Amino acid sequence: MFPTELLVNSLAAGILLGGFYALIAIGLSISFGLIDVVNIAHPTFIILAGYIVYMLNLITGIDPVILGVSLSPIFYVLGVVVYGAYNRAFEKRGQEALMGLVFFFGILILIEVSLLLRFGVDLRTIYAPYTMESISLGILTMPLRLVYPFIAGLIIVLVLYLFFSKTFIGIATRAVSQDDLAVKLMGAKPAVIKSVAFGLSIATASIAGGLLIAMQPIHPFLDREFIGRVFAIVVLGGMGSILGTIAAGIILGVVESLTASLYGPAWALAVSFGILIAVLVLKPEGLFRR
Repeated sequence: MFPTELLVNSLAAGILLGGFYALIAIGLSISFGLIDVVNIAHPTFIILAGYIVYMLNLITGIDPVILGVSLSPIFYVLGVVVYGAYNRAFEKRGQEALMGLVFFFGILILIEVSLLLRFGVDLRTIYAPYTMESISLGILTMPLRLVYPFIAGLIIVLVLYLFFSKTFIGIATRAVSQDDLAVKLMGAKPAVIKSVAFGLSIATASIAGGLLIAMQPIHPFLDREFIGRVFAIVVLGGMGSILGTIAAGIILGVVESLTASLYGPAWALAVSFGILIAVLVLKPEGLFRR
């Protein structure tokens, strides 16, 4: 029989982990779900941010979460630059479908190889004061290294939800993938709108990277463990559904946590790809509407 204490803590860990999953997936939800840019390199930008935070922490000793947030404007600019190159090379030529995918795969490989040459394959991590602390409530134990990412994930996703539902640029972003002409009639340039949205998606990678390296050790190829997860969350939550991303992240986190407790951590990653395949076959529009 599944012990009550183990069940309760597995569920709690899954919910907390799901909040972080929502944070790492929200950038792809914006780029893939709202502006039709299939950025398969999004998890790689998260790992890149983790390594930059690692280096800055060695120099300054500043908390990794603060460093991740501080780097987000720089990553926003990086996102704008990357989208500008993508737009000029592929969107304007009508080749964004396949060639754009190759473009982002090339970025993925370039970042991975650069990190490998600079840092090697050794694991890197940051030991913040809260990484070894927990909150205990009866039989429930919640590690702060999971609590903080959960809270940050909820805050970031909710802020982005308000931005994309209440501001002119946000509403235009939601419309741009459906009807470019309508966006132009609103007095906006689709390329500029997409540039802002893509910049925001990469900015979230900076925050996620700072939280990730505080949660666990990282290595240059860790991004490949997250590719299946982020696509599963985006598809499960409904393409471009901001709030759906939270729900899907928590669902995936709970399922992975229970699977790891019952069958071992090695099966947890397989669950992500299994969910992705099942959703694509049975309900490709996802569980929630944007």
